Amino acid sequence: MSWRRRKRVELPGSELPEVGQSHDEATVRRLALLQALAQLTPKQRTVIVLRYYEDRTEHETAQLMGVSLGTVKSQTHYALSKLRALTPQEVDR
Repeated sequence: MSWRRRKRVELPGSELPEVGQSHDEATVRRLALLQALAQLTPKQRTVIVLRYYEDRTEHETAQLMGVSLGTVKSQTHYALSKLRALTPQEVDR
């Protein structure tokens, strides 16, 4: 059967967003998060990137940073607390 005559199968979740949908809200949220990340210390940013962006374990993060496991845990705690304080509207999402 020719590919032109085959029926199209709709996959779940394959609907396209409405044309003209605004991306302003997502842009504002992304900029707010970037500004909040810029206010973290370099060690806190490193922990956040390794743990949540690169999806590393606490042990891997400690090894990569050359610090103890306790340091990774405490820096993660302080970084997340500061991010929550700087971007309170994102916590509810």
